[in-house]
Amino acid sequence: MAAGAAMIGTAGPEGAMPRLRAGAFPRPATATASGGRVLTWVTAAYFAAVLLPLTVSLGGLSLTGVRILLLAVTLPLFVQLVTGRYGRLIATDWLLLAHVAVMGVTLMFTSPELAVTQAGSLGIEIYGSYLLGRAWVRTPDEFARLARWVVALVLLALPFAVVETMTGRPLLLEILRAVPGTSTNETVDAGQRIGLNRVQLTFPHPIHFGVFCATSFPLAMVAMRARMRRIRRLAIGALCAATALLSLSSGGLLAIAFQIALIGWATLTRAVPARWRVLVGLAVIAYVAVDLASNRSPIQVFMTYATFSPHTAYWRALIFEHGLQNVWNSPWVGIGFNDWERPGWMHTDSVDNYWLLLAMRHGVFGFLTMAAAWILLIARAAGRPLPAGGEVRMQRLGYVFVMLGLIFSFATVHAWNSIHAFAFLLLGAGAWFGTAPDALLEDGRGAPPAGPAGPPRLPGATRAVEPPRHVPTPAPDPVPAPRPARADAAGSPRAEARHSRFAPVHRRRT
Repeated sequence: MAAGAAMIGTAGPEGAMPRLRAGAFPRPATATASGGRVLTWVTAAYFAAVLLPLTVSLGGLSLTGVRILLLAVTLPLFVQLVTGRYGRLIATDWLLLAHVAVMGVTLMFTSPELAVTQAGSLGIEIYGSYLLGRAWVRTPDEFARLARWVVALVLLALPFAVVETMTGRPLLLEILRAVPGTSTNETVDAGQRIGLNRVQLTFPHPIHFGVFCATSFPLAMVAMRARMRRIRRLAIGALCAATALLSLSSGGLLAIAFQIALIGWATLTRAVPARWRVLVGLAVIAYVAVDLASNRSPIQVFMTYATFSPHTAYWRALIFEHGLQNVWNSPWVGIGFNDWERPGWMHTDSVDNYWLLLAMRHGVFGFLTMAAAWILLIARAAGRPLPAGGEVRMQRLGYVFVMLGLIFSFATVHAWNSIHAFAFLLLGAGAWFGTAPDALLEDGRGAPPAGPAGPPRLPGATRAVEPPRHVPTPAPDPVPAPRPARADAAGSPRAEARHSRFAPVHRRRT
């Protein structure tokens, strides 16, 4: 990751915060040096497993690298979560656990032969990834480290993406297939768009690659604002967006377009106190206007314009219409992994909508527990009062933009395997905005990460902090009263020289 992050620089004079040496502030009381080091290495291995997906078969089970890693750490992380090591518990902690339980119960009714394996594998991806993000990111410095890593990975992927879009060969997948005793994702024949091959890199589908890269855009453009000069930030943001667009998929394109719109709104309305309430109000007005003016629902209109072709838009509208009918036909337990009801001429069973498929498979309660988990965590983070202009405020804004982009992207694609797990790591990485102590957020700086940084820090990246609070200057030593003048050998008076603790005052004749 270091090579891909060579462009990531230090904060410049433009609104940058002063630098402070590592260790100048106390470590968080909730972490130990060894715990921080272990979590950093575990997360580094997690990122490697996301981008280099290898699967091994054990006793009929297909275990990806992400799942193997999460099987080892989820239970210890959960024990530490409930004992308060990672801050106070929040609603999302329990809602995601409830969602995993709902998955298991509904599958026992609809697909009993898959209940244990599917609920277990999906549950570990959801809750294990969430716990890892929740535990690893709890201060501004740790969130900045997450942003650097994601941006660096996308920059590292750019050369491979350029080769793939020009030649149609996923080089990394070809290398992974040579690893003995393992398997990896198949090459997808996604065709060409605008004369270029769609890039999947190592993901199961090009749209997953686009969604992954799109998460780096607001991290570089917004969250790293206090730690990166404007020109460098704009250049890196442009490279991240270009990498996402090489997927030539609606998921990546929609996320980038939506995030650019949010950044533009934040820039143009920075002087408006209630700008986000105004934006929500405008969105509601637009929804009602489209509903009144169109013979289609606003969601169908949205999906029409969120695709590359009218054929895809029409097909997704049909999927949404008939998929929703399946939800109402079995609202309590869903249909599990059984085939869904649709007209015979709809030959594919694909459902390009993660949120809709949740409701179809696990019923209304499965959808509500998941949706509430996301909404409540994001709302809690966004609603926390923070000092204006601080670094934490910009990090939170970038995080909210990332999560909103994921929500909209998941409305156009089904997420599974690597991108599915990665989304919940990001979800957990934002919990600290709502649970961190007020003093940590008000300082706008955060304590150094617990323990050594683990893998080498990316070059050019420094901690950005506000000036330390004023420390009273100790009172100076009392000055002794002047002694009476006395005559020298020649009879002329001479004042006794005063001395300080630094250097004597030169005597002079009077």
